[in-house]
Amino acid sequence: MIESLADLAQTSGQEQVASGDFDMHRPFIDEIIWPCKKCDGKGEMKRVPEVADCWFDSGSMPFAQWGYPHAKDSNSQLKEHYPADYISEAIDQTRGWFYTLLAVAALLKKAGAIKEIPPYKNVICLGHINDKHGQKMSKSKGNIVDPWEIMNKYGADALRLHFYMANQPGEPKNFDENDVDQVVKKTLLILMNVMIFYELYQDKAEASRIAPKSDNVLDKWVLALLQQTTNEVTDHLEHYEITEAGRKLADFVTELSTWYVRRSRDRFKSGGKDAGLARTTLGFVLRQVAILLAPFTPFVADEVYSRVRGGFESVHLEEWLKQNKLSVEDAQLLDDMTKARQEVEIALAQRAAVGLKVRQVLGSLTTTVAFDDDIKTIIADEVNVQEVRHGTETKLDTQMNDELKSLGLVREFTRQVNALRKELKLTIKDKVNLVVQVPDQLKSAIEKQLAEVKRAVIAESIEFSDQAQEHKIELNEIKISITLKK
Repeated sequence: MIESLADLAQTSGQEQVASGDFDMHRPFIDEIIWPCKKCDGKGEMKRVPEVADCWFDSGSMPFAQWGYPHAKDSNSQLKEHYPADYISEAIDQTRGWFYTLLAVAALLKKAGAIKEIPPYKNVICLGHINDKHGQKMSKSKGNIVDPWEIMNKYGADALRLHFYMANQPGEPKNFDENDVDQVVKKTLLILMNVMIFYELYQDKAEASRIAPKSDNVLDKWVLALLQQTTNEVTDHLEHYEITEAGRKLADFVTELSTWYVRRSRDRFKSGGKDAGLARTTLGFVLRQVAILLAPFTPFVADEVYSRVRGGFESVHLEEWLKQNKLSVEDAQLLDDMTKARQEVEIALAQRAAVGLKVRQVLGSLTTTVAFDDDIKTIIADEVNVQEVRHGTETKLDTQMNDELKSLGLVREFTRQVNALRKELKLTIKDKVNLVVQVPDQLKSAIEKQLAEVKRAVIAESIEFSDQAQEHKIELNEIKISITLKK
């Protein structure tokens, strides 16, 4: 049995074998032939045609990749890289690669060549992919899904994220194209819509690498939620809990869009310092989200990172985000905002129960939690009430009066004008001069809130006229007409 290249060179008498340049593969190894000393020189010694099971090669991978034990520095390389932090393959490899790695390591341990038997510290064992009915895919059944068709239609990142979030890695996955479509609609498109919204207001500067200092409660909330998400995603990844990590990121994207951006839209439109803080905060958050998403959706993450001008050529050159313990204040804010949203949900259900649209201003809402003024303002705006009070039960005051009805009409007027702006394909950068024909009651209500209405509909001016205008609109059975002039 030849034990090394040096042994082969000495035994065969062909020193070039030990030169370091010798190629051990066929046909070169078959040229190494020498007389057999045990058969009076009548026979030849050469490579036997049989080969070892290919799984032996796979099981030897941790050692063979460094040329262990004969190659220079192979011992130090093995000490640095062995055992592997984790290994990932499908369930059938429990009798294949997972097993042979363990078997070869056990043999080397028995021979005293290594100190540790386990060649890997953690295993991510993947279940098989079935069709949407749970049946094994096969050509004869005609239920095979072409992965290239899915990736060409939805993108590779959508498919990746679907597999991350669908269920635990070791469980079989029943593949349904509609599930990939939902990942696109509920996560990736939402993220890109936030990106587009940011680009409407950005000032072409690089996104901040440092969390901005802001007194706005929504800014503080989203930054606290980002840090909490960073901490949780990192913990999950360090424990190889990829499903939990992926779902946590998807949840954050939803919160970013449906709460932070939606509740901050008016701030972005307002101009001035507060708009700048909102813009800086959103840019910073998008940059950090891109880094967190990089292992899950590498292409989308790079797209977001480049569009916010993250700093490096690629997000994949960034270091992973640091875990930081939440301050007592941040933890309390997250808890308060969660409770506030629960109160909002109850109040909106009470609105629906009596048939009052959210556009109709109401007098007050009583909440079971005593919130700070900043959060009260958010609740009041979300539920559309004039006042938020503290009491023993969540209760919406649904009593109406003429003043509240007028305020509701103004809110509906604003909504209709913005719908018309959208129909005319006007952007937030298009300021208009508004000419309106409205009844005296609505005119009076608009005049009382003129500055707010102008800001909400992005108008330089609002002029009242007795003459019919270009666009006819109906507000709660009140007929009005409007002309928009750029």
